[in-house]
Amino acid sequence: MNLLQINTVEQNGLVGVNSNKLKKFWSLIGFEALVWISGLAYLLLVHSPGETHFTICPISNLGFEFCPGCGLGNSISYLFNGDFVSSFQSHPLGIFALIVISIRIFHSLKIIGEDMPNAFQLMPSLEPDEMAFVQMLIKDMNDNQSQQFAMSYMSRRKDPSNMLLFTLIGFLGIAGVQRFVLGQVGLGILYLFTGGLCVIGTIVDLVNYKKLAYEFNTKQAQQVATMMRAYSA
Repeated sequence: MNLLQINTVEQNGLVGVNSNKLKKFWSLIGFEALVWISGLAYLLLVHSPGETHFTICPISNLGFEFCPGCGLGNSISYLFNGDFVSSFQSHPLGIFALIVISIRIFHSLKIIGEDMPNAFQLMPSLEPDEMAFVQMLIKDMNDNQSQQFAMSYMSRRKDPSNMLLFTLIGFLGIAGVQRFVLGQVGLGILYLFTGGLCVIGTIVDLVNYKKLAYEFNTKQAQQVATMMRAYSA
């Protein structure tokens, strides 16, 4: 093996290691927590409250002086700068919003990082609440049983991102795909022939797509765990 081949192998190895680290980081942080952390970091390090700058806010671009969303962002930014009076004047709920966002970030990270090595190692792509539920089911299983559980469960599981895409198809005229995927054939047919119950049902599912996936996945997880216990008994 020549020097060029050795360098290529080493580079590929580093790429593989970095890729695994990125996947682990993404699974640990999660999309929601990453969005909140990025937003707060922007308000802390980049945003200058009170200054005129380019914005994509439609309310501000229409000429209105006050926008609830922009006011909330300015309020949090003032809080980071220790200006509590200006924060309250920009938006009275700024402090409350910052507390809620901080709790949500802490909750998302705590659910994944606390006492669940098995579920995270076997199924790192699970949502935080889903991972907590699965961890409770496999905590008394041995390594072989937990691996079998993971294989069976992941083959049945519905990804929330896919549920979102299936729901969005309803706005293109083919409503109810998400219900068919969840095994709810009756509702799927009803959605299909009523335009997602006049689009209202599709909108509701769009808002609750994570809940739909979570409810389906927890039922599947319980069924797999029950079969595992019956098999090992």
